This record gives sequence, structure tokens and C-alpha cells, in this order.
Amino acid sequence: MWLKPEFNCPQGATLWIASTFRKIKIVSKVDYLQEQKQYHLKQVTSDFLPMQQGKYQLLGKYEFQIPEKEKEDEADTILHIKVDCPSDKYLLDFMRIKIVDRSAGPDGDKTETAKVTLINHLSLSNLHLPPNGGAGYFLIVEGAMPYNTNEGQLVIDTLCNKDSFNLNEVVQCEPCEYVDAYVPTKYGIIFKEKLIISPTDHTAATMNIKLLKNGTEFDHH
Repeated sequence: MWLKPEFNCPQGATLWIASTFRKIKIVSKVDYLQEQKQYHLKQVTSDFLPMQQGKYQLLGKYEFQIPEKEKEDEADTILHIKVDCPSDKYLLDFMRIKIVDRSAGPDGDKTETAKVTLINHLSLSNLHLPPNGGAGYFLIVEGAMPYNTNEGQLVIDTLCNKDSFNLNEVVQCEPCEYVDAYVPTKYGIIFKEKLIISPTDHTAATMNIKLLKNGTEFDHH
């Protein structure tokens, strides 16, 4: 017999258990899934640079596959994900997860805006994602920090019932900066630029846009 309570109690909770059994063993969720359900625990770590207050940050991007079933009676792929930031756990309140289905959209759209799921907490349980013909998925961790931070590290733990499941980090391009003078017009257009993306591969870009006056950034007001 197994008792699997799940609590969400920020202020704490007390659970009393009485039983006629002589021996009761309390195990963590990770131990239970590994010992009783034969789940596979894997961990991925990645470093991030110091972050500026109030600016969008892409902290990590990972790709993974959901394998097709080899047999009709084969179990679905079930996934548990937990994201941690050991250097400053307070930052977790200002992060979110984005899962991107990399298969083409209804109009053949291959940008990362076609099939996106946003999740505003960093612990996911019993996640079921369907196979998508080998196109795979992206897992993105992003956020906007409440203050300037030091460099740190993300730790992502995954539990999956398929040993073949892996998160592979996507190495990002080095950032570049483009500066142009702003000449006011009666139409209010600040700048207008053409962006060119690949017609065949998924395109992901992160842009921070700011206005400067005499080299100083305008405040948020």
C-alpha cells in the first residue's frame, strides 16, 4: 500500500499517519519514482552571466525529444522537471518555463511563436508531451530579475520513465549591440529595421531595446 500526498503549504503542514503495519517507510518523491516506478534521474547544469535589473533574460535553452512508441502497449513518456538556482533561490520567483513544440505550425511556420506553452512555476509533475515526428521540443528558462545579480548557475533535474530522455543545452550566439540616432518624425516611428531569418530552421532571438539620452538610459517613467 502506498500513500502519496501532495501539499502546497508555504507556511508548513503536519501529517499524522496511523497504521496497523509494523513498519512505515517515508521516502521522497524522487526515491519513490526511482525505486518503485523505475524512473531515471538526470541532471543538467548551466552557468549564466550577471543580469541587469528589470531586463528580460534568457537563462537557459535546452532541446529534447519525445520518442515514438515502439509497441502499441508501450507506456507514454512521463516527465518531471524541477529548476533550481542554488546561488540565489529568491530569483526563482522571477523566472518561468517556456516549452516550444518545434514541429511546423498550420501554415508551415517554423518560428518559435507557433506552438508555445508558458508555465509560471519551475516544478512540473506528470508532464505528458506527444511525439511530434522527430521535430522535438525546446525547454526555455527565462525571466526578469528584481535587482542586478552576480553570475550564477541553473540546475535542472529531470525524472522520466524512459532512459533515452536527455536535455541537451543549446549554445547561444554571442550578443551584439546596434546603436542608431533617433530622429523624431510626425508618425512617431523610433526605428524600423528588417530582420532576416532562416526559411528552414527554427529561429530564436532575444532583443533588449532601450532609449539613451547623452549616453544615459531613460528611467522606466
